[in-house]
Amino acid sequence: MLGLGAPGLLGAGGVGGLLGVEDASSGADYLPAFNGRGDVCQLIDASDGSLAARYEYDPFGKLIALGGAYADANPFRFSTKIADAVTGYSYFGYRDYHPYLGRW
Repeated sequence: MLGLGAPGLLGAGGVGGLLGVEDASSGADYLPAFNGRGDVCQLIDASDGSLAARYEYDPFGKLIALGGAYADANPFRFSTKIADAVTGYSYFGYRDYHPYLGRW
């Protein structure tokens, strides 16, 4: 679920843009928690408040630690962008970013 951007358009990015994550297969809802850069660092299960996923990143967005039952399945990670599990790239709208290489 995405919030409204500055001009009131749907699809805001960064902190505040991602309001929630729904698992399509189970219907479970998760609430994101962000670090100071706007990266998703935790997902909280909306039904019981338990920690469903946690993430740690280096300064360039490389994932250095993850944990929790929903950590692998959640696609929203660095800068609240969708991370491709196969390529490792994060999609930023007009181009892809590879956090392991630190380049676009």
